[in-house]
Amino acid sequence: MDPRVKTSPAGLQQQFELEMKITEAIHRDYDALQQLRKVRSQLKDLRQRAGLGPTADAINALEKTLTELEGSSSGGGFGVQYLSTTDGRSLARLNSALTSLLGTVDSADAAPTTQAIGMFGDVQQALEQQLSRWQEIKKQEISTLNATIRQAGLSPINVEVEAGTEKK
Repeated sequence: MDPRVKTSPAGLQQQFELEMKITEAIHRDYDALQQLRKVRSQLKDLRQRAGLGPTADAINALEKTLTELEGSSSGGGFGVQYLSTTDGRSLARLNSALTSLLGTVDSADAAPTTQAIGMFGDVQQALEQQLSRWQEIKKQEISTLNATIRQAGLSPINVEVEAGTEKK
């Protein structure tokens, strides 16, 4: 700690606790992103083998949904519009926001500002909604598509990512 800074131990504890919450949220978001990207990679391979017809249509529909959920880390706007746009609430964008927020909170030996705490609450709420949406997609849409894929004689989609693997 910078000896010129006179932050109380309670303020430093608040900073640490918020940093840990942000880090945990980043990990949860990242895990979902890795699963989603693995599914999208499998969909790409399946699309090439499925040909035309209902199986290909189902693959394309799921791909569209997953593209929206994943989003990109650079889109979505800032300020008031940030969390109110579809791309601003995407998993990639939320991951970027959490990483930025972690850097802001960690930038000084001080208790987190009310703005940082409020922003974390907003981003965490959006993340919970997106993670719930991802769970629903896995339970319903991917399960339904796997049944269709099996009927077409193709290998089903595997959602789980092996520990230590990462798509770059």
